[in-house]
Amino acid sequence: MPKPLLQIVAEKLNSDDLQLPVFNPVALRAREMIGQGVYQESTLVKMIMIDQSLTCQILREANSGFFSGLRRVSTLEEALTRLGRNRVAVLILALIEKNTYISPNARINDFMLELWRHSLTCAMASRWLAQKADYPGMANEAFLAGLLHDIGKLFLLRVLDEIVASDEIQIDLSGDLIKEVLQTQHTIQGFNLLSRWNLPERYCHVVRDHHEDNFDATDVLMIMLRLVNLACEKMGVGLIHDPTIMLPNTNEAHVGGFNEVMLAELEIRIERIVQLTERVRTAQSMTF
Repeated sequence: MPKPLLQIVAEKLNSDDLQLPVFNPVALRAREMIGQGVYQESTLVKMIMIDQSLTCQILREANSGFFSGLRRVSTLEEALTRLGRNRVAVLILALIEKNTYISPNARINDFMLELWRHSLTCAMASRWLAQKADYPGMANEAFLAGLLHDIGKLFLLRVLDEIVASDEIQIDLSGDLIKEVLQTQHTIQGFNLLSRWNLPERYCHVVRDHHEDNFDATDVLMIMLRLVNLACEKMGVGLIHDPTIMLPNTNEAHVGGFNEVMLAELEIRIERIVQLTERVRTAQSMTF
């Protein structure tokens, strides 16, 4: 009798061999840049921040057991300071060597691409919103919250792909089944993943609670991420498209004090970011 799906997910989560896929265009550009040996620390940080897998695993390394007793690192700049530029470069090369990943399953690839586009758009839009709403000190954290909020989906897609590739379980991986697994499991599995990797609690909570009906109205980081995520859903940037969403009527807009002008600017900003992510995807640009 085959193992239940959620048991397989739990086993993968607790495995030391767990690997998250790195977005291929980012991996190719990072390998080229580091191989040439001519880059600034700021360039290295920007390269990492394009990809949620690299970001998550660099933060994981900077908060590993070796540094237990020290405060948790919550930005990539802090991770670079703690680990050192050369160590980070070596880690990136090792990660992309293992994890540059294109699935043999075209449907999985389509989901991964849409997830990457959504996560990077949320990250950039959240950073913009923090600056626009006079929270410039939270801009970097807002970016990372947006980038990591759906990390559970990336993990689940990799697990589903490995299940299909194995000979142990025969499964018809339809688009509807993928969506059901992602929608019902991504918040708790993402929370479990980041908690196991000892990432800062603020990101763990964003991952777990960004779809919850009840949320802390004083948590500015959560409010901004939820609002940006709703804007992306309204505009169809990601796996969900709901054009009926009225941003000014949302609880997030109300408790966060975001007026209609700012929300309209947010939608315009998201449109521009989507255009930029397309240039990144096709390797026409790696800057943002």
